[in-house]
Amino acid sequence: MVKTIFNSQAFYNIKANVADLKKRYICFQRNLVRDNIVKKETPKHEQKPLGSYPVPPEAEMMWRNRHTAYGGYIQQTISPFQQKIVYPFWHMALARWWAKFSSYLWWWIWPFAITHIILWKMFRDAKKYVQQKHCIYILFIDYISSIFFFILCYFI
Repeated sequence: MVKTIFNSQAFYNIKANVADLKKRYICFQRNLVRDNIVKKETPKHEQKPLGSYPVPPEAEMMWRNRHTAYGGYIQQTISPFQQKIVYPFWHMALARWWAKFSSYLWWWIWPFAITHIILWKMFRDAKKYVQQKHCIYILFIDYISSIFFFILCYFI
């Protein structure tokens, strides 16, 4: 039935192996052939050898044991070329990290840390002072002075 539909629409041609791109039709020939292909492996009891293959039994055993490592361990080696690339990377890693950290330390981390500690102590003292006096006005003055001190410390 599929063949008759394709023949009537001029989609399907057994002798043509190439789709006609001018007509912009889809070639369904490959799809129809693919459906006739066996899609599963033949069971062991139905398999037949195509010929006699001179395979020695030790080769068969080696093939069956191909996923095992004899001796119980796998010995891996690194080539000199790999050592040339990998060793300097790990050997220089700590020095590179320290160089980058110390280059950022004096310009960014150290001023930020000192400013943070000073502001933390200021706000802690202001909080204690407010808790003792219960006065909102003093908290506002301390907040403004701490902001001014932060700006003064950071830009000087």
